[in-house]
Amino acid sequence: PEPADERVMRQIRVQAGRGAELRYSEPGQRRAVCGYMGRRPGGPATAFVSIPNRILFSDDPLPTEFREMRLRYCPGFTGAPAGAR
Repeated sequence: PEPADERVMRQIRVQAGRGAELRYSEPGQRRAVCGYMGRRPGGPATAFVSIPNRILFSDDPLPTEFREMRLRYCPGFTGAPAGAR
């Protein structure tokens, strides 16, 4: 299987564009990864939940689905890490 860090970067770039950057990540349950990314350098941070076949962002038009995914795969991931923008 694809390593989680490579998967997350691939998913972020496909969904948010080549200029998007990973700001913070932490492992979730199963093969999930949760964290923050920026759509452009210096831009605001956006939370994400990545599983092998999908990534959802906190600003997607599916807030209920994002919240359910976050609670299911990353129950301890609720606040911004120190230094996140």
